[in-house]
Amino acid sequence: MTRREIYSRLGSWDPNIIISDWDMWCRIALAGYKVAYFKDPQNCYRVHSKNSTKSYIRANEYHFGIFKGIEKVFDAIPAQSDLQKLRPIAVNEWIVGSIIKHLFFSLIRGKRTDVKKDIDLLTKSVRWAGMFRMIPSLSILLLKLIKRFRKRLSVE
Repeated sequence: MTRREIYSRLGSWDPNIIISDWDMWCRIALAGYKVAYFKDPQNCYRVHSKNSTKSYIRANEYHFGIFKGIEKVFDAIPAQSDLQKLRPIAVNEWIVGSIIKHLFFSLIRGKRTDVKKDIDLLTKSVRWAGMFRMIPSLSILLLKLIKRFRKRLSVE
């Protein structure tokens, strides 16, 4: 639960960000308000064919939306703050594994444009997070995957 005054001070949810709830909680915490975590679910979430998350995934915009939200939150944190050290963790937890999984399925299905988008976002997010040591390993993984699925990619 959140007091109305918090929304008055910080503004409402950002409809342009797919993880607007996470963005809002980060803004609340960064503004100095107390935030608590409950291990047990406090609400229910109905999944149906018209969920916005599902349509984002179908449009291959889900990962970009997550990256945009993470980027917005970290841009609000002062550069010298110790919280900036969490960038690699945020990117790794929210993006890298998920994009690689999506990339793999795009390769299997032979969707060349999705593969390109996934590789571009993966590279951008890893660079943004300062995870440069990870780039050579990712490059080798991507080259192996692309080589393995080259025939499917050339069919599209």
